[in-house]
Amino acid sequence: MKINLSIKRPDFDYIHKELLKPGTTIKLLWEEYVDDCCSIKSPFYQYSYFCERYLDYVKKHNLTMHINHKPGDKLMGNWNDTCMTVYNQYTGEEIPTYLFEVTLPFSMYSYVQACPR
Repeated sequence: MKINLSIKRPDFDYIHKELLKPGTTIKLLWEEYVDDCCSIKSPFYQYSYFCERYLDYVKKHNLTMHINHKPGDKLMGNWNDTCMTVYNQYTGEEIPTYLFEVTLPFSMYSYVQACPR
């Protein structure tokens, strides 16, 4: 039985595009990469090295962008899809809540509030 000793390089173009999708993480993409390597019996990058190589890819291709904001000009808000439970301290009732998140992009000041509806 022959074993492949050359390390399969990650497809960072694909990884970068996938990271733009909601819910996708670098850890999840690394796990996919490891599964692909295992299926062809190829060695793979460890997680920390994988992340370092991805950051090198981002820097090399100038894939980050700085956006200038005027103070107080914009407010960015979002309803987080994650449901959490808050307990009424007097009755013990469980109240399902959603998080409302707001950020002022110039100062990066953030506000989060749990809302029952």
